[in-house]
Amino acid sequence: EQEREKFCTVGSDLQAISDRDGYFRWVSPSFERVLGWTPAEITARPWTEFIHPDDVNRSVLEEESLFSGQETLAFENRYRHRDGSYRWLLWRVQPDCAQQLLYGAAVDITESKRREAHTAFLAEIMEFSRLSSADEIMQTVGAKIGAYLNLFACAFVEIDDAEAEAVIDYAWHAEGTPDPVGTYRIADFLTDDFCQAARKQQTVVVRDTQSDPRIYSEPYAAVSVRSLVSVPFHQNGRWRFMLNVYDSVPHDWRDDDVDLIRELAHQIFPRLERARAEAALRESEARFKGFAQNSNDVIWITDIRHNQLVYLSPSYEQVWGHSPAEIFRDLSNFGASIHPDDRDQVLVG
Repeated sequence: EQEREKFCTVGSDLQAISDRDGYFRWVSPSFERVLGWTPAEITARPWTEFIHPDDVNRSVLEEESLFSGQETLAFENRYRHRDGSYRWLLWRVQPDCAQQLLYGAAVDITESKRREAHTAFLAEIMEFSRLSSADEIMQTVGAKIGAYLNLFACAFVEIDDAEAEAVIDYAWHAEGTPDPVGTYRIADFLTDDFCQAARKQQTVVVRDTQSDPRIYSEPYAAVSVRSLVSVPFHQNGRWRFMLNVYDSVPHDWRDDDVDLIRELAHQIFPRLERARAEAALRESEARFKGFAQNSNDVIWITDIRHNQLVYLSPSYEQVWGHSPAEIFRDLSNFGASIHPDDRDQVLVG
C-alpha cells in the first residue's frame, strides 16, 4: 500500500521498483504495452539487459547516485522493445535508502526524440549551398539520407510524358547495390493509379513492391527494390520530376519518416533545378564559343543596355588585323575599323 502511495506522487505511464541487485522487483502492466515484454519477463532478468549498449554505463552510474540519496528528476535512456527496436524513456526516480529500493516512473518520449532528430538532420543536410552540380547534390544528400534512414538508393527522376519515360541521371546508391541511373518505360513499373497520384502531387508510399497494386513487382525485383517513397514535383502545372528513396527489403515507413522525405524533396528540388539550369547554360556557352572560335565569320556580342562589347571572335583579327585583346583594351579601335559611312549606323544599331 505504501508503494502505491509513492507512485501516486509521481504518476506516469510506466512505474517500477528496482533493488540493489540490479533487478526490477515490480513493474506496472503498462511496460508490456510500451515495450512488449510481460512484467514476468522484465523482472526475471537484470534491467541492464534491456538497456541500449550505449546507455548502460551512464544508467548504472545514475543508479549509484540514486542509492547514495540523490533524487532523479529527469534521466533519459533507451530500452529495447521486444521487436528489437528501442524506445526512449524519461525517468523520475526517488530512492528509499533504508529499504535499498528505487521507485521510478517513466514516460515514453520516443516520438519527440525522433522529431528532434529529424529537425537536426534537416538542418544539417540543407547545408549544401557549396555544391555546384546536380550530381554532387545527389551524391552528398543521397548518402546522408541513406545512412540516416538505412536505405540503399536515392534518385532524382525526370518524367518525360511525351515519351512515357522516366529518366534518372542523378542518383546515389550504396556500395554493392545496383546503380539506378538509366531510362525506364513508365508503364513497365507504374500503374495508372500511381501516375494519377503523382499528377495530383500526392506522395506515394510503397511498403512492399510484391504486394502493392499500384506498381509492377517484377521490374522492381530485377533492380533489388522492395519498398520506396516517391515525392512528385510539378513544374508549370505538370508532373515533371520525382525524388525517390528505395529500400531493398519491405519497409513499414513511419509517418514522420515520410514527412521527413517529403520536406527533403521540397528543399532539394529547387536547388537541383538551379544546378541543372546552370549546367545547361554552361554547356550552351561552351557550344557557342566552340562554334564562334572556329568560324570564319566575325561574331560579336554587345551589351546594349551598357553599350559594351561582351564577346569578339578570333576571326576579327584575320579580317581587320587587330586582335580581340586590343579591342577590349580600347573599344575605340572597334569603331575605327568600320568605314566612316557605316560607322554611325553600326554603332547605334
